Amino acid sequence: MKTARLIRLLHISIFSAMATVVMLFKIPVFFAPGFYKLDVSEAIVLISGFSLGPLAGVTTEAVKILLFILIKGSSSLGVGQFADFIMGVALVLPSAIIYKKYRTFKGAVVSMIVGILSLTIVSSAVNYFLLIPLYEKLFSISESSLIAIGNSLNPFIIDRFTFVLFAVCPFNLLKGISVCTISLLLYKKLTAVLNKISKVN
Repeated sequence: MKTARLIRLLHISIFSAMATVVMLFKIPVFFAPGFYKLDVSEAIVLISGFSLGPLAGVTTEAVKILLFILIKGSSSLGVGQFADFIMGVALVLPSAIIYKKYRTFKGAVVSMIVGILSLTIVSSAVNYFLLIPLYEKLFSISESSLIAIGNSLNPFIIDRFTFVLFAVCPFNLLKGISVCTISLLLYKKLTAVLNKISKVN
């Protein structure tokens, strides 16, 4: 029992470390303001959730965020990292819960689609009701200034709702699809390597 727990902790630690390294590389997107940058570290977190269960996926996400803050710090007073955690859990948790019950390729695809939809809905609500107002207060950025930045990239962005609709939604859809595609490609290979490391079949 203790050996199994140690192996589980070892796997979570490895997944977390890998995800943290991937999180260091962020890519700007052309349709959203520069502070929305794409990283695909949730692909590693999702694999952790699929192979070890939903709780392990959430734990991996949390450890990844903490490690990232320790390495890079936070230019947003932790708000950006808190948002990353919420979005990561929104994608990974429902996906891992469904896959735990339906451990087939079809089950994986369905679980990922649900995860992508969850990520998009949660990110939209959190940005609209929490993050945008919070950034305005913490960094003295007016909503009109934020909307102006969005409008310079997309003329359809004219208020907070359209900012979420045409910037936040597409960003998280792209992130979810990218993460899930990478997870599908890496899942078997990565878990096989970890099993060899821990000498568990």
